[in-house]
Amino acid sequence: MEAKALSGYWVDANVNTLAAWIRQAAFGEIGVGLAGMRKRLSHLSRADLLNLAELVHATAKTRSIEGATALFRALEVLLPIRGAVWVLARWDADGEMRGVHQLLNFGYPPEWLTLYRERRYDRVDPVLQGYRSGNAIQLWSQAFRRARSADELSFVDACRAFDLREGITAGVEGPKGFGSVLSFWGGDLGRVVRHRTVIEFLAPAFHDLLIRLMTLAPSEGSRETGKSLTRRERQTLYWAGFGKTTWEIGRIVGISERTVMFHLGNAMEKLNARNRVHAIAKAAQCGILDHPP
Repeated sequence: MEAKALSGYWVDANVNTLAAWIRQAAFGEIGVGLAGMRKRLSHLSRADLLNLAELVHATAKTRSIEGATALFRALEVLLPIRGAVWVLARWDADGEMRGVHQLLNFGYPPEWLTLYRERRYDRVDPVLQGYRSGNAIQLWSQAFRRARSADELSFVDACRAFDLREGITAGVEGPKGFGSVLSFWGGDLGRVVRHRTVIEFLAPAFHDLLIRLMTLAPSEGSRETGKSLTRRERQTLYWAGFGKTTWEIGRIVGISERTVMFHLGNAMEKLNARNRVHAIAKAAQCGILDHPP
């Protein structure tokens, strides 16, 4: 059970079991069969272990975005974090992202998220490439050093322009092509093994939370809001959810970029969304991204 629970695949263990293991480690009672876990948790103090167990347990009970925000605030007490972005997406067999189904932003510059989607940085992001290659935990500074092409180097420069120089990203794979990429931004995150350990043990629980938020039935109000969108608004949101730029959406749908922006703007207003990324997350909750409109 240990290998499956900690390898990034949430298969046999559940978050409550993980919380119990961590709590046992805090008092030196973890079983010999979990020696690998005991070694990795040795980087944490007893206080860290108890706080981590409590956070994992709280994650298991969370059923809302507001609750997820409270979890992030609690995590800020444990780690020197400036922000985080948690993304649940569906991936094809070649490792290409085929749709964002849940996105939570805690403190990232919204302009950066918009730029990331508009410029399709997912195609050149060394961290995302590392996730596709099976790297469950990555330090950004190490991943950035793998950048070689002009586009990859341009991406790294753009990160630095937004002061996104260092952080840790955890990848968790799930069934049916779903996977989570959990990025934590903070200049000091790479300095201490403790930080990586905390994130590594929280990642499966946060992935489980994203799955839960995606599968929870949206409210009747959300359903009605989704139905109120026009066909063009649903079309533009659908293709935006697949990472298409404004220009690309215009070519696919057969309208101008200005018209695309008009329909997306209307959709954001109807969904009460702060920006395009927020609108896509809400559209996913309404089921708009499930099928081509």
